[in-house]
Amino acid sequence: MSACCGNCRHFRDAAAELEALLPGLRTLGSAYGAVRGSDGICERHGRYLTASSRCREHAWRTPAAPPAPR
Repeated sequence: MSACCGNCRHFRDAAAELEALLPGLRTLGSAYGAVRGSDGICERHGRYLTASSRCREHAWRTPAAPPAPR
């Protein structure tokens, strides 16, 4: 598992949260749609991005921990 936004504690990708954070989103459809995929909001940077995005301020979600070195 690599350090990416999808497993960062600052990343919010639940459909209900996205619709609350982006009030106009429903006019385009719904956060529950397949078009969104695993996109979400970074609460740290205030950006809408993909779960595969990365940054230097990644913080692992608990209880997950970084992978053990190989």
